Amino acid sequence: MKSVIKKFTRQSLVELSSFDGYRILNAHCSMDQEILRATVVEDANLGRWAQQGDAVICSGYPFHAHMELFTTALEQLHSVGATVLCIKAVRNKPFPAEAIELADQLDLMIVEMPREAIFSNIIQEISEKILSLKSEAFSQLQAQTESLLEILFRENVLEDCFLHIEQFIGNPVIAFVTNSKLYMSRETRAWLTQEDQAAVFHLFCRQKQTQQLSLSAQICGRETVFDMIEIRMTGDETLLLGVAEWNQTTDELIFLALNRIGKFLAVEVKNATTVEKVQRRQEDTLINDLFSGEFASDSEVVSAAATYNYHLDRNWKYRVAIVRLLHRADSATMNLNMPSLLQGAREYLHLDAILSYYAGEIVLMFCDGSETLVLDRFTKWFGGIVSGYEVQVHLSAPASLVGIPVALEQARKIGTICERCGISERVVTIEQLGSLWLLNLLPQDETVAFFVRRFLDPLKLYDQEHGSSLVRTLEAYLDCNNSTKLTAQILFTHYNTITYRIEKIQNLLGIDIDDSNLRLQLQIALKLDRLLAR
Repeated sequence: MKSVIKKFTRQSLVELSSFDGYRILNAHCSMDQEILRATVVEDANLGRWAQQGDAVICSGYPFHAHMELFTTALEQLHSVGATVLCIKAVRNKPFPAEAIELADQLDLMIVEMPREAIFSNIIQEISEKILSLKSEAFSQLQAQTESLLEILFRENVLEDCFLHIEQFIGNPVIAFVTNSKLYMSRETRAWLTQEDQAAVFHLFCRQKQTQQLSLSAQICGRETVFDMIEIRMTGDETLLLGVAEWNQTTDELIFLALNRIGKFLAVEVKNATTVEKVQRRQEDTLINDLFSGEFASDSEVVSAAATYNYHLDRNWKYRVAIVRLLHRADSATMNLNMPSLLQGAREYLHLDAILSYYAGEIVLMFCDGSETLVLDRFTKWFGGIVSGYEVQVHLSAPASLVGIPVALEQARKIGTICERCGISERVVTIEQLGSLWLLNLLPQDETVAFFVRRFLDPLKLYDQEHGSSLVRTLEAYLDCNNSTKLTAQILFTHYNTITYRIEKIQNLLGIDIDDSNLRLQLQIALKLDRLLAR
């Protein structure tokens, strides 16, 4: 960020009239460091009384008999952020060369004052100059603020307001409301592609997680810096204002002026979001009725959807997908407002789908055949926000419009099976689950439980008493089509050990594992055991 506010710097110091006869001891220090105030310290522990940005003035007396403390004093000044040390020469004792070298390394300016230098004159001139520059900066800031306020009060349309602010400051300005939507001028929206808008949306979501005040994103193929201002609205809502450094570097004065008018701009954005929330609640009523089975026919669904610009066709089949996050041990807790986040997805992905946060779940509904395009775009976009988590999709079979509630329940059951059976594929369908889906339809009664206990309880009891893994070995053996060699490789276990375990399983169950009918029953028992797990 460029600064046009004049500041009192080290260069300003050496240009003062009272600075005649002064000598800079370290030649390699930068001259643009800001000086905030001047203070006199007569103590070998200079850092005890100094503050950030200080020009410390010292007679040198504390070091007359203790020049060995000078190097430590410089380190103390640097630790508190002091900018300059102005010190009178110590009689017959030059400042140590290693101390001057250290000052260069620390970028701490050391100025040797003549013996006749009067502290009060130096402090007065420094203070007057700093106050004069601050007064000038305040006047400039006030003028910029008034100009921006005039734009806000003159424009009735939010997009026009953003346009005139952009024309005034020379860079695009984008506002973001709590994970939901980007607000900008019509010209900026036309300039940004859908991919660019999605990238900016991700950028703002990242800022909410990292709290960084400056972030960058690829816009139109160019790395672009966004300077951020966070403005509290009402309740838990905040307005993030991002200034893109596209045409020029944003100067500090403009940034401060935008910060001052932030509350007024937040009111305008709040008015726009209130209208959109009312519209969204009406759309949510349609989606809730559709998902809960309130419609009697496909034609009734089509008519109701048309009211909210959803173009459904009673002759088509539709699928329902539930998107869930698989928590990983190395991922941080996510504090995202999902309904607002999905509003952003609707805004920038332009998916040919109904997207909703229904009953605490992310639900998508789309035409059969479009699932690859819709899910790929959504999961890529969503995955960029929930970094550290794997995204899994549970996809129903095709259904008619009035059959959507059944399809939704299918997707939920797919999710339950995935959770209980440890299935981690990105997209899971009924077809992929195979027999697991059919077994899931069995009633959860004593007959099913007895079937599982008959085959697995003896093995589980043995594993518990002996610390063995007969159940895991049996499952791997059946998955490997009764191949002892392949089972040994998968379990990283010796061939003879697997042979012994299979014999032990047969003895405990009193079966011949080569019997194909018994193998099928064992496979069913293992799958039912996972499905019955709570």
